[in-house]
Amino acid sequence: MLPTRASTAAPAALFLALVLTGLLHCQSTAPGEPSPAVRWAAGPQGWLLAADDRRLLATVGDAAGLAVFESAFWARREPGTAALVRQRAADADRLYAEEANGNRQQRRGPSRGSLTDRGRALILLGAPPILRSSRRNAPVWDPRRSDGPAPTVASTSLRLETWVYPVSDLPPRGASELGLGPGEQASLVFVVKSERPPRERSVGEPRVAERVELIEGERVLAAAARALLTPDADRSAP
Repeated sequence: MLPTRASTAAPAALFLALVLTGLLHCQSTAPGEPSPAVRWAAGPQGWLLAADDRRLLATVGDAAGLAVFESAFWARREPGTAALVRQRAADADRLYAEEANGNRQQRRGPSRGSLTDRGRALILLGAPPILRSSRRNAPVWDPRRSDGPAPTVASTSLRLETWVYPVSDLPPRGASELGLGPGEQASLVFVVKSERPPRERSVGEPRVAERVELIEGERVLAAAARALLTPDADRSAP
């Protein structure tokens, strides 16, 4: 769990001062080249961005402005958050490297483990104390079996991965926002999709690539991201 502190020195005022002094400003970048702000937001720390962070980040046009923004961004988070995010992102890149590698080979989805849905969950909440695997039947339309004017509905078995966090393993403010009391828990549910490469496999490429998507728990992750804000920054956020 992260250490806490009662308050911080007016983070909202710090953000306003940065804008008024002109340290955050827009400058053009080379055509077709993403700006420093866009590249920064696309990294693992982007999972923590609040709405007001995004508005201010949109005014950043160069590396100098980004450095000032980044300093203010981490000042609005609980102490130790930057180091924690770096460590968890490195863990996610290692744990979910196979999924990211499959994404690169098939040219779809995140190319780093920390940018996958499970990587986001690991960064915001840490490893789940309880991990469950299960299957769920779901209806699908199967065009190959259609033999009349009405579409044919078939059933497919979905492989699910559920991450369970007892309330004692959640950030206190996050648990409070979710309305969880003693003995309760929050869950994230991922669907694991197995996909065969649409082309001839290259040497060393697995026959089936897995793609994992979050299907339940968006509210839990949003609350976890807000819980990393200092109390003062959280109160000033929209």
